[in-house]
Amino acid sequence: MASEAQRKVEEILAILEKNPEGLSISQISELIVFSGNNKTMQRRLVSLSDAGLILKIGDKKARKYYRYMKLTQTCA
Repeated sequence: MASEAQRKVEEILAILEKNPEGLSISQISELIVFSGNNKTMQRRLVSLSDAGLILKIGDKKARKYYRYMKLTQTCA
């Protein structure tokens, strides 16, 4: 059984998968079901980025987060 924290991480990843154009932290916060403060969201996103599960591009307020997708096809 997944922990509460793991379910929240999975929800963030699912939201980013559905939005390949990338989302800001405020956009992600608007779409999540669970509530939490902005600092907790920042820590989760940093953790996901450090684990190689998401990409973060841009600085400060212009930063967007993207779901890292492994390529499944190779060029012939």
